[in-house]
Amino acid sequence: MPGKRHRQQGAALVVVLSLLSMALLLGLSSMSGSLVNERLAGNYRAMAQAQMAAERAASEGWHNLLASTPAPSFDNHDLTSLIATHWSAFNTGLLVENQTACHFVSSVSCSYRYVSSGGRDYIIAMGVVQDEVEGVIATSEKIIIELESEAGSGAVFSSPIVGCEGVQLSGGSTIGSYDSRNGPWNGTSSGFRESETPLVRTLEGDGLISLRGNERIYGSVSSYGGVLLPSGSSRIHGNVSANGDVNLNAGGGEIYGNVSSQGNVRFGNSAKVHGEVKAVNDVIFENDSAFVGEAIYAGGNVRSTRKSNPAEHLSQNNRQNYYPGHDGGAVPVSGESCDNMRFSGRSISEEALRLSEEIPDVNESDGVPRNVQIGPWPYWDWEISEGGLSKLDKSNNSNKWTEHARSQIADGVLAREGYTSVVRVGNLDINQSGSLRVSGNVVLIVEGNFNVGGGGDGIRIDPGSSLTVIVREKTVFGSSVNMLGTNPVNNNGDASFTLLSTYNGSGRAVEFNGGSRVVANVYAPFGDVAIIRGANLHGSVRGKRVEVDGNGLIAYDEALQESGFDGEAGGGSGFAISSWR
Repeated sequence: MPGKRHRQQGAALVVVLSLLSMALLLGLSSMSGSLVNERLAGNYRAMAQAQMAAERAASEGWHNLLASTPAPSFDNHDLTSLIATHWSAFNTGLLVENQTACHFVSSVSCSYRYVSSGGRDYIIAMGVVQDEVEGVIATSEKIIIELESEAGSGAVFSSPIVGCEGVQLSGGSTIGSYDSRNGPWNGTSSGFRESETPLVRTLEGDGLISLRGNERIYGSVSSYGGVLLPSGSSRIHGNVSANGDVNLNAGGGEIYGNVSSQGNVRFGNSAKVHGEVKAVNDVIFENDSAFVGEAIYAGGNVRSTRKSNPAEHLSQNNRQNYYPGHDGGAVPVSGESCDNMRFSGRSISEEALRLSEEIPDVNESDGVPRNVQIGPWPYWDWEISEGGLSKLDKSNNSNKWTEHARSQIADGVLAREGYTSVVRVGNLDINQSGSLRVSGNVVLIVEGNFNVGGGGDGIRIDPGSSLTVIVREKTVFGSSVNMLGTNPVNNNGDASFTLLSTYNGSGRAVEFNGGSRVVANVYAPFGDVAIIRGANLHGSVRGKRVEVDGNGLIAYDEALQESGFDGEAGGGSGFAISSWR
């Protein structure tokens, strides 16, 4: 009715209050969810920090083990029980050297233990995030590094081919191994094809291993740096392990084992890996025909510029073995000092200096050792023995042996027990069909250059005899040297010919030239070693860098794994990583 006042029921107020209540509840719920998410994110961050701390502790434990001389002691523990322990128990009673403070975040701590369990040795590491109010916030999973003794770690020549800062092969060269006790090198045989011990290693610096043409390595390679196959059809009959990138750009390149990298693995061409590929970072395919036989693991991404599904680079039957985001437990390559040989605690340079100061040349009143030339007529034939150096005079058909230099006696030479006969000379040249026969176990110090050329054996070592030469300057073997009657290991199981070079100047320290067949165990930690122009070296090599070129060959004698030598392989831990998990 007109003018009639309507009584207010309050419905609008109820609706508004209801809506406000709902908005309040929704806001509270959102705030609660945000707080939960924030707490979850904080927990995840704390767990990630704890795990990073454990990895850091494990790495520090491994590097400290490598640097320790002697190796630290390992505590006996039950591995299963130790893995199940909490932080307070794990961190109780640690030796000072087994602890590390992870100070990259103030609330983060970590430590590691050297542990022996069940006849095996381990490094166990753990990390934790904690504060004074809440106590322990997050703990890591235990990091377990299982160790194994390096094969022949105490044997000087147990590491076959070592180019500490790099190894380069080119011109169709070959590195392989054989056992002289079972017969000569046949061109392909190699016990290292099935061995976990690498045939070729680098130990420090950039440490690149490069195969630049159509090379063959009949065994595994281990690089402190990277591995490069830039072109050609080089083949590695074994595994490849590297701390740096592995670049497989050779169109015909093949690796018949597994590939493991702490960086990236890149297939720049149609290379093939018949085993597994593991990379801490990325695996990258840039060619349709790039092939992996068994599995692909990448801690980062797997990318292919040619296939929409990178798993198609795997063999048809193994495409389920495709694991992006997981590095497959790729194990880093351990390093060590290049100069790892010790003689009663002395390095080769210190030992050479000691002997040079203690042993004069009796034929020179001023103490300066005289130069020796073996070869010019009438002195073609020479002999070195424990009595000294003598020569055959063929002038006027006399054929008379005369003494050239008498040996000197010194105590503890090259860590040998008792007194040893040593001959010390200036420069030593063997040329013009000259020949030096070795009878007995002889030590020769060459203060100058050591050159071996001519058209004969150059050096002939009697069965059961051995020659150890310390060279202060350069060593060069010419193209016509053929030590056909000598094996790297003699009848007594000792190294037949050992060449110890202390040269650290410009140019190569040791060089073997085309066409020669030389038997030698070369130790030149301060200089480069080259086997070039088709030279063949039977024995072992350790140099700052190693180059093999022009269809050259290094054939390692596996009998050296058990050979006797008076030096000790020091400067390393004697351990290798079996697994890191």
